[in-house]
Amino acid sequence: MNISPNDDVKCLMNFKRLNTKNKKYLQILTLFNKICNIEKKLHSSTLPI
Repeated sequence: MNISPNDDVKCLMNFKRLNTKNKKYLQILTLFNKICNIEKKLHSSTLPI
């Protein structure tokens, strides 16, 4: 399964826009990365890459 770095960047950029003022940024960023990874797995199983 190939995941382009661009997917990660998009996920992170969307996240940063929403949470730039959050004090628990790193904790949430870690959680968000896990969610991104789950979403990518779901997308990769339903959409051709």
